[in-house]
Amino acid sequence: MGAVYRAVQTSLQRSVAIKTLQPALAADAEYIERFHREAVSAAALSHQNLVQVYAAGETDGLHWFAMEFVKGESAQTRLKRKGCIECGEAIAIGVHLANALEYAWARARLIHRDIKPDNIFLSGDGDVKLGDLGLAKMVDQTQGLTVTGVSMGTPYYVSPEQAEGKKDVDLRADIYSLGCTLYHLVSGQPPFTGDNAVQVMTKHITQPVPDIRGVFPACPPVLAEVILKMMQKAPAARQQNYAEVNADLRRAFDALNATVVPVVVPRVVVVPRAVAVAKKGGVSAGAWAGGVLAACAAVGALVYFAPWKDGASGGAAASTKSIPSTAGSAPQAPTPATGMSPLPAVPPLLAQATKDKPFVNTLGMKFVPVPILSGPSAGQRVLFGVWDVRVEDYAAYAKAQESAGKKVDGAWKAQNKDGVTAGRELDHPVVGVSWEDAQAFCKWLTEKETAEGKLPKGVKYRLPSDEEWSWAVGMPPELGATPEEKNGKNSVDFPWGKDWPPTRKVGNYADETFHAKFPPKKNEKDGKMENEQWMKDYTDGYATTSPVGSFPANAYGLYDMGGNVWQWCEDWFDASHKDRVLRGASWNHHDRGRLLSSHRTHSPSAYRFYDLGFRVVMAGVSAP
Repeated sequence: MGAVYRAVQTSLQRSVAIKTLQPALAADAEYIERFHREAVSAAALSHQNLVQVYAAGETDGLHWFAMEFVKGESAQTRLKRKGCIECGEAIAIGVHLANALEYAWARARLIHRDIKPDNIFLSGDGDVKLGDLGLAKMVDQTQGLTVTGVSMGTPYYVSPEQAEGKKDVDLRADIYSLGCTLYHLVSGQPPFTGDNAVQVMTKHITQPVPDIRGVFPACPPVLAEVILKMMQKAPAARQQNYAEVNADLRRAFDALNATVVPVVVPRVVVVPRAVAVAKKGGVSAGAWAGGVLAACAAVGALVYFAPWKDGASGGAAASTKSIPSTAGSAPQAPTPATGMSPLPAVPPLLAQATKDKPFVNTLGMKFVPVPILSGPSAGQRVLFGVWDVRVEDYAAYAKAQESAGKKVDGAWKAQNKDGVTAGRELDHPVVGVSWEDAQAFCKWLTEKETAEGKLPKGVKYRLPSDEEWSWAVGMPPELGATPEEKNGKNSVDFPWGKDWPPTRKVGNYADETFHAKFPPKKNEKDGKMENEQWMKDYTDGYATTSPVGSFPANAYGLYDMGGNVWQWCEDWFDASHKDRVLRGASWNHHDRGRLLSSHRTHSPSAYRFYDLGFRVVMAGVSAP
């Protein structure tokens, strides 16, 4: 394709990666037009498992695009270093990639077409990110190989339909490539090899799908079957969507807990020289796998392993992190609202919900228990929504109300700051909703799921109380009779800890990205200056709202307890009973006092604004 450089975006003082195109590609006017069109589409995508595209352009005849710089290593580098990747880690990487590909397909009908270990990045923060989304779709040439009329990726992972030059290629081509990639990660070698690219592609078209156990006999049978299905020659014989891929991968992961995988390095038949060298003097990946599998059994849930994650001392440290998903209560077809299929996982009973196995309701909202040790609900089982109510959740409510002939205020559809939209994407928190709107949503959802038999009698959705919210954010007990009396009294605790300013990405606040989008200006009405302050030297990457689950969860598994949007609570702010309580600060705030866990603000029940949202809890749940 060209060359990739590390660079600095001077306006925000952040590292970026810049890819420049080969002159041969830049000479094709049709290709350049498609390149820029797809770059625009890719830049509109925002997902925690996608490398973000920032910009694209042309300078003195050089065509380029700038993207997120991921500090860490690629899966290919890890393969060269370790020889192979432990089964549980490979499965979890596959789940993250499937989530990213599902998002891209649902939002923009983009097909990656070049999924391979080189395009999978394992960050120092423990994240899995897929690069070059939307670019490989347009490529008619790959380095060292030219086939007229063919849009293809790297020959080792290309689907049969791509290799044959077929035009009716869809997401199932990516499923095939993902299967080949998982085969390589687990076994240490690609499924097909040859002396040249044509030989390799021909094998993808004509050779039977190899059983991974032929080169790695210790591969668990369930995982081998999943990979085999992903790599079927006929697209109709593979998984038909990413919900099916995720379901199969999760089933394979669950089987690992009941399977003892021998400590053994896969037998390599034909392997690229770089991998063979890594194996010769490398550390046994199987030896590391044993410890990780023990950790799997302990947590009892699908997690991804990040042995590449930077430790406090700068070295490598193994860690686990829950995989965010939109798991539904049963296999479902794509919904009209999102076009995305929820993961077909059966949710645990309300009484059995845990941080690692949350309860998932009919909208795909997830709930986990939070111990409440004071206040009216002390000792009761209260389940908190792991994230704020999303646009897609509120859209389902609005659609149902409108179908029933009931009016829902449309302010949530048109929120913006200085002409910049906020809270519009389906996976972002809904904004522009009042306390009264939030109450109506809870009432509708309770009645809906009760009527459907999904909600036990006595259980209901509601806003959290101020006291419950304090426990959920991890605060010690507070003194005071009302939220007003407690406001700001604890001056040391933040949702992320006690350090100020934060030294890592901890939430969506008014940052350098906010500053770039909203430069200081004078308000024409009152002459006061606006947007003068932001958290300097802090970049979370979002000027307004961000997708839920974009930042680390707290100890209870809750996301965005600080930042993104203010969250309505049930309580009155003070004894006057004029305003309701809001907690958590938002993307529009930066100052230390507002970002404290103990800070409360307040507004009338009917007030709507571009950074006000809400989180719901489930109350009345019986103890296990």
